Amino acid sequence: KTFIQLAGPAANLVMALAGLALLRWLSIENTQWIEMTVYSNLMLASFNMLPFFPLDGGRVFESILAYLAGENAARLAVTFFSRLFAVFVFLSGLYLVKYNLGNMILSFAAVYFWRMIERENENRLYCRAEAKWKERQLNEPYRTHRRAADEG
Repeated sequence: KTFIQLAGPAANLVMALAGLALLRWLSIENTQWIEMTVYSNLMLASFNMLPFFPLDGGRVFESILAYLAGENAARLAVTFFSRLFAVFVFLSGLYLVKYNLGNMILSFAAVYFWRMIERENENRLYCRAEAKWKERQLNEPYRTHRRAADEG
């Protein structure tokens, strides 16, 4: 599961390395677009590996903590720090509005992050409930309506 979560940032790193290889081996006069692609992919990979939900880094961080401290403790810790990060981004957006009104988008992104944190927790509960239901279905003997009526 952790390797799947690392696939996105790894793809960004591969694209950045491909761009660096192009810069080194091709003699192109106008390389600004390749340099911009390399930097963009490096920044995207770095941002995506921040240890907060809903980013991939949050899921990787949760996997590592689950291995060390248990699944419930890991979920609580990552959720707490993710919410703290969302509050920080929200307040930063409000503060930076005095420099540029466009910085308000940070506050909107923080609200989105908060909602996605809640959705991560909801999805986890649904997955756990579904797994328990399937386990119970496998362990329960098959009963038809007719046999249930005869027994009851």
